[in-house]
Amino acid sequence: MAKKPAQSSPVWSDTTKLIVNVLLLIISIGLLVKFSSLITPLVIALLLSLIIHPIAELVSNKAKISWSLAVNLIFLMVVILIVAVLTVGGLALIQQVQELIVFIQEKLPDIPSFLSEITSQTIKIGLFTIDLTRINWTDIGNQLIAYIQPVLAEMGSFIGSLASGAAQVVGTIFLSLILAYLLTGETGGKRERTK
Repeated sequence: MAKKPAQSSPVWSDTTKLIVNVLLLIISIGLLVKFSSLITPLVIALLLSLIIHPIAELVSNKAKISWSLAVNLIFLMVVILIVAVLTVGGLALIQQVQELIVFIQEKLPDIPSFLSEITSQTIKIGLFTIDLTRINWTDIGNQLIAYIQPVLAEMGSFIGSLASGAAQVVGTIFLSLILAYLLTGETGGKRERTK
């Protein structure tokens, strides 16, 4: 059989090279923007894997156990530590909120008597006398309520966004842990496979 001569592709002009490079750059930037939420967990996973690799190597060599068992034990301890820290932090936060609620419940019944005591007083400052009984407290109370209601309405959305942000951080932590576990486990204890 006769061999076909190898055909070489035509040389690209400078304009063609420029257009292809610009298109590749636009596609790369688009992919970075599209998957930007995955960049942070990936970087954290790589760093975590690089940190845990020598520890797993030490455990594997000293305890004379397999690489995968050493990685499993280390990541199990890391997960237990993270869950414990999140639990303790959550319990402390719940305790603070409960103490705030109890404080408000204790002080709420005293507010009317406190306000009636203040409004029935006369205050003397030097030559000036301020008679608080002549002030229209109903208008002031209505104005205070008008100012406080939007703040309380915004407080709910603030707490909601705070909770969703906390859930996102916890999700990122666990996604990074899973990726680091897979990366570290797949190296098989060989340092050259981490590069």
